[in-house]
Amino acid sequence: RGYKGHHGNNPGGGGGGGVQGDHTGYLRLRGLPFSATPSDILNFFDPHQITPDSVVIVVRPDGRMSGEAYVSFGDKDVAKKAAEEKNRERMGNRYIEIFVANKEEFEGAAGIAAPTGAPVEEGGATGE
Repeated sequence: RGYKGHHGNNPGGGGGGGVQGDHTGYLRLRGLPFSATPSDILNFFDPHQITPDSVVIVVRPDGRMSGEAYVSFGDKDVAKKAAEEKNRERMGNRYIEIFVANKEEFEGAAGIAAPTGAPVEEGGATGE
């Protein structure tokens, strides 16, 4: 039952994911409660300053929450510190894994996300 990386592209191997790679100011969260809202994520990262519009909660094509979100910080050093402090911290009864992300991932997720906490169905064809 040890933590094994869920993705084969996890550089450095080891544990169940976490803060790796060059920091960009963007983070991906995995393991969120399905009821998590942008406000919950703001509270999770307190005292690090982020705004509700810098949180993108990813939803599945059927409109249900995926348990993942992306967060944009204004500064890569702040994002790095927040990730190091909060990786594997708990939100409710779930522990949250934090990964380095980038602007393209954040913006891509915004196309199938619920930035205000309301589910938005994935629209249009993808992968074309």
